[in-house]
Amino acid sequence: MMKSWGLVIFGLLAVLSSVAANACSAVEGYRTPTNFELVEEADLIVLARIVDGPDTIEGPDQKVTLSPIRVLKGKQPSEPLRVFGALAWNGHPIPSMPTTLGQSHFSAGLGACIRMFYPRDGLIVAMFKRSSEGLVQITDPWARAVEDVEAEGGVWVEAVETYVELQQNNAPGTLRQAIEAKRDELSDKADSVATRAIAEDLRQHLLGGHAKDEAPRYRWMAVDMPQESAAVLGDRETRRGLALICKAGSNTLTADLLTIEGEPALDLSIGDQVIAFGKSRRVERRAAPLDGGEAVSVASTEKPLDADTLSTLGRDAAQAAFSADGAEMASAPPFDILQKLALRCDALSKQSAPAH
Repeated sequence: MMKSWGLVIFGLLAVLSSVAANACSAVEGYRTPTNFELVEEADLIVLARIVDGPDTIEGPDQKVTLSPIRVLKGKQPSEPLRVFGALAWNGHPIPSMPTTLGQSHFSAGLGACIRMFYPRDGLIVAMFKRSSEGLVQITDPWARAVEDVEAEGGVWVEAVETYVELQQNNAPGTLRQAIEAKRDELSDKADSVATRAIAEDLRQHLLGGHAKDEAPRYRWMAVDMPQESAAVLGDRETRRGLALICKAGSNTLTADLLTIEGEPALDLSIGDQVIAFGKSRRVERRAAPLDGGEAVSVASTEKPLDADTLSTLGRDAAQAAFSADGAEMASAPPFDILQKLALRCDALSKQSAPAH
């Protein structure tokens, strides 16, 4: 793991330019299926717990064993369920990392283009297709085919159940109209993190994925690694941005402001609640996830990661914004991003700090 949060700053730059980056590549013209398409593709979807697996990946036959808790689509499997992967990365156990609806597990971008690492006893939603060899996991590159969830009634579980119901209760010719109606219903309701996140996910599906011409000026994005997690909010026009960062073994929430002059005081507003960070100071971060990346000067400040901060960070809110010296810089719906960050920050604060 790099010092100085290179991956987070790299992610912030990606938000500002609407460019995604992965260490693996798919065939030319490939498009990652939307979450709705992925649910449609699956013959079996289960909420399950990870019970066993190897500590390292030494070949394509390395499999992690799942214990189903509930079937979300299809029939209760009679055969054991396994997915490719291992329970440790670089010799370290993998923690549970519940992802947002717009994000796949970090290991899907490491080289194989599918998820590779799992937390022992972790709670996941896993998707399979039937083949001549029985049930096999879905392996579409970067797709959310096997993802951690925060609870048995988590946002991704609710989204999958919503999509299954839509697909089963509507004929192909009327499905798009039903999706539009469900999106509008959830958007009008907008009474929870889940309803807002699912409404946005359906909107993205109707656009055919994350269409570049529909990319908003302001948006939140998640960047997550086993010992580091962040939520970033960027303004594509002014290239101003904010990265909220948590690290393993630290009880501190760090805020880095990019493309902002001086050392302003920072306020983070989540709905009607405010996290006041106070005055920042200039520091250098690396702008690429590789050693030797270009240094970027940012204004940085910190806040103790106490119960009040975690509660505010993870609260349900329609908008979240940051201000520098009282002037609002950017504001956007956080959907399920800040909720997931609060969960990860709490978990990271209880982990051991990485050895250097």
